[in-house]
Amino acid sequence: MKRPGNLASAVALVSLALKNADAFIPPTHTNVRTTARQAIPVVFTEAADFYSYALTNYQIPTQCATGGILCGVGDVVAQETEQAKEKMERVAHDISRTKHFAMKGLGGALIWSTWYKIADVLSAELCTEMADRGAAWAVSPEFEGVVRTISCIGLEQFIACPIIFALWEIPVPKLLGGAKPREIPVEVRNRLPRLLLDNAKLWTGFNVLIYNVPLELRVFASNLCDIVWQVVLSKSLASDTDDDGAVKQAAR
Repeated sequence: MKRPGNLASAVALVSLALKNADAFIPPTHTNVRTTARQAIPVVFTEAADFYSYALTNYQIPTQCATGGILCGVGDVVAQETEQAKEKMERVAHDISRTKHFAMKGLGGALIWSTWYKIADVLSAELCTEMADRGAAWAVSPEFEGVVRTISCIGLEQFIACPIIFALWEIPVPKLLGGAKPREIPVEVRNRLPRLLLDNAKLWTGFNVLIYNVPLELRVFASNLCDIVWQVVLSKSLASDTDDDGAVKQAAR
């Protein structure tokens, strides 16, 4: 999964809002306040409380579980849309493929969570370096946020993504699916350029927002788009390549 991390703060805010929904109703509207509180399903508040508690007390296992679930859901959606697009005869869902993709998400959660912390440090050092070289505007209140956002997006696209895609996102599902280790370099060479292009098109706009929210809420923002990315990634990894290295959709 892409960009997992600590959502405890966000979940806590949602949980607090759900519990105190009647606080937003004027005190003179007693009946409306009661109706609003009763309209919120208890299951939502309980789920929010449980997830907040899990993230606070079992952060790493919860992050991994979230990453695995999102990747699995992405593969399920990918398989459904593949059949609909190709107007193929309905076939049984490939459970093994979904399982392998979910297993990939377990470790990917930790990798991307770590990257967010690294990106913050590197972008801060870049601003400081620019200021030391005479570009004092790089650490000014007006421009520091812009410089850090652009540097984080650039570092992710040109450093983090090539490394993580080549060493994890592409090899792991393929190896779990039965590919031989000697086949992995060819798979990476054939698929990496297209995945980097898809990543840039999908995530660049969202990253402008994501890298401007607090670090602890950054993954919560990125998760709004993550299912779409998992669908793209799943379809790419489920495709075949021809003799020239071009990717083509695999027959199912």
